[in-house]
Amino acid sequence: MHHKKANPLYYLLMLLVILALLALACGEVTPATYRVKYRVSGTMREASLTYTNAQGGREQKDVSVPWDTSFTAEHGHSLYLSAQSLQDHGSVVAEILISSKLWKKSQSSGAHKIASCGGSAGSE
Repeated sequence: MHHKKANPLYYLLMLLVILALLALACGEVTPATYRVKYRVSGTMREASLTYTNAQGGREQKDVSVPWDTSFTAEHGHSLYLSAQSLQDHGSVVAEILISSKLWKKSQSSGAHKIASCGGSAGSE
């Protein structure tokens, strides 16, 4: 019996199909690091902040508004920002941006109200 040899193009096509199926099975690839920006704004002039820094520790400070800071965080890094108005009136807005896109936001109005938001880098 004589068998016909398969075309090398057939093997290449099968390899591409297998690679495509593997890529679909693995799902979306998540980045290892994220560019994080904490931003505080509002109608008040000063706020008391508590936030998780780049090293994972908590920092507390009083700042002039508007205020922001940026750092690089690894996937799963805990992110948290809380801003409390230091005035008897006005609004405070706390935002966390990842890769320049708004990720979390909280807003509060009134005397000494708090706006806070957080989560893990790379999560929804």
